[in-house]
Amino acid sequence: MPICSTSTLGGRGEGGIDGVKTRIQGCSVSHPDRARIRNQCRLITRYSIPNESSLTGVLFLMPMRFRDLTKLDLELVEKAKDLIGKRKSKRSSVAAVLRTKNNRMFSGVNIEIECSAPCSICAEYAAVGTMVSEGEEEIETIVAFAYKNGGRVLPPCGKCRQFISEFGDPHVIVQVDRKLKKVRLSELYPLPVVSE
Repeated sequence: MPICSTSTLGGRGEGGIDGVKTRIQGCSVSHPDRARIRNQCRLITRYSIPNESSLTGVLFLMPMRFRDLTKLDLELVEKAKDLIGKRKSKRSSVAAVLRTKNNRMFSGVNIEIECSAPCSICAEYAAVGTMVSEGEEEIETIVAFAYKNGGRVLPPCGKCRQFISEFGDPHVIVQVDRKLKKVRLSELYPLPVVSE
């Protein structure tokens, strides 16, 4: 069964968004009613719901279809792993590598600024910046690899998901049950803010 990603609109949260944030399997729920979620779906992870009485929006469920990696995808993972192995430092612990629609590869590492976190950048930002500097505009596949804890593939953070969505609907390589898979960004991040 596909895993679903969810978004809830409405409620009294900041910016009009709050409530249920859930990952579930095989679900067809169209309203944020927790009892119905429990009855119709197998709950995998439930995050805190600040105020259940504030749920007034619509729950959007987007099935996530995990696909097997190709040789080109595995090459991206290895390049990210090699890059952070070479560039690991106090400031950098994650590398990202992407492949464009034109089959060109670009990479970057994160930069952590301890005294001012907002000045830090994610590895995906660095890789995309390099891509744009070279005249490319559309990402085909992207992966981030962290050096910590023996090394692992990381899913992009929320800020990176929004940022990456400006450059197409690429495949994102993720780790699911200790296996590497890829999923479309639009399935991982179903409701991006759209630029005019």
